Amino acid sequence: MKEKKPSFEEALSQLDSIIEKLESGQVSMEELKSTLAQSQELVNYCRNKLREIPPLLENLKQNLD
Repeated sequence: MKEKKPSFEEALSQLDSIIEKLESGQVSMEELKSTLAQSQELVNYCRNKLREIPPLLENLKQNLD
C-alpha cells in the first residue's frame, strides 16, 4: 500500500515535535540517526512544497494582467 504524504502543515508539526524531542534530550543515541534522517526528509518535503508556490503565483499574475 502506498504511503500518504503529509500536508505541509502536518510536516511542519512533525518537525516541531522532533525539535522538541531533540531539545529535551528525549532521543537516545540509537534513535538519533533515524530521527535526523526523518527530519531531513521532512525539511526537503516542505522546501519542495514551498518551491511550488512562486510559479503558481507568477502564472496567476500573468493571467490577471
